[in-house]
Amino acid sequence: MNGLKEPTVLENLYQTNHGRKAALCYITLPFANPNLGPTHPSLQTAMTMARIMADKGFDIDVLHHMFVGDWDLSRYQVLLGFGYPFERSFNKPFAGKRIYFATGAATCQRNVAELERIQAFQRRHGVLYPPRRLKPYPDYASSMLSDAIFCTGNGWTMQTYRAHFNGPIFRTPTHAHFTPNQQVLPRDYTQARTHFLWIGGAGLLLKGLDLCIEAFLNQEHVTLHVCCPMEERFLAVYAEALKTTNRIKLYGFMDLASPAFAQLLAQCGYVLFPSASEAGASSCLDAMAHGLVPVVTEQASVDVQGAGFILPDTSVQTIATHVGHLANLDPNHLQMRAQASFEKVNKHHRLEHFSQAFAQAWDAVVRPDM
Repeated sequence: MNGLKEPTVLENLYQTNHGRKAALCYITLPFANPNLGPTHPSLQTAMTMARIMADKGFDIDVLHHMFVGDWDLSRYQVLLGFGYPFERSFNKPFAGKRIYFATGAATCQRNVAELERIQAFQRRHGVLYPPRRLKPYPDYASSMLSDAIFCTGNGWTMQTYRAHFNGPIFRTPTHAHFTPNQQVLPRDYTQARTHFLWIGGAGLLLKGLDLCIEAFLNQEHVTLHVCCPMEERFLAVYAEALKTTNRIKLYGFMDLASPAFAQLLAQCGYVLFPSASEAGASSCLDAMAHGLVPVVTEQASVDVQGAGFILPDTSVQTIATHVGHLANLDPNHLQMRAQASFEKVNKHHRLEHFSQAFAQAWDAVVRPDM
């Protein structure tokens, strides 16, 4: 992330002496580089979890989730997170609590979902696209044998674990990026109803960008704005087709706090995100926090009732049909939905909502006398 290297282990993060130890198996980047800003919610998530764990009376070590070195895990009363150190705890002496932190759907769902999207892409274009979002670390024991699961998604995400996990699952909702006094951006809803935003990270097929591009290629009165780190092999497939339209605009990565991004958000009425697997799509929530109306799949794991629209399937034809219908939505109704979209995120997906849910879940699993 940002070209910065993450340390593998950070011991006693806050230099405390509580007499009890907990390990956060997650990312270490924000602790080594605390001034990164809102590049991804995981940075604030990591720092928030560590601070709460410390406030609960534990000395905190942070282990990078990809750390494969030997490490004595028996020293900890609590392990929270995922990745290699967490998974190895099931093969090492460990008598404490394990809390699996689920930042995606269950591996069996997520991996299969991406591979099926790759198969479909190959059938349409004759190109075998490389997987981008297959889980790079083992988590089968972690997701099935832990004492509890803390999950950042919604009810859909949580149920992907239920087939193989009988313990408690707690929702710790993904948070959006908010600026002070943020409100719905002013926009011309008559124009905005014909402008759709797709915003996401790596894994363009998993997140459905290919489907959106194909749905817009033959549209005459609607525009798709695409914000993401571009993958050259992906662009190569659509290079010739994109030359034939000015209705699909590619921006690459954009700074969420920049005036240019705010201007783009004010132009759009909808955020379109037909993902096949998420745990609370943060990019979609960020757009909703500015009043964009979500048009998503159930698997995007964003609660949109009263604010947005759920796609019944992800065929190119279905997406194109819904886009055409939404482009003719009454502007006053779209404005009402935009306000509802903002309110939903404002009331349920701020950082303080994650903090409160995490602290309550922790108290339900970890006894004060451990």
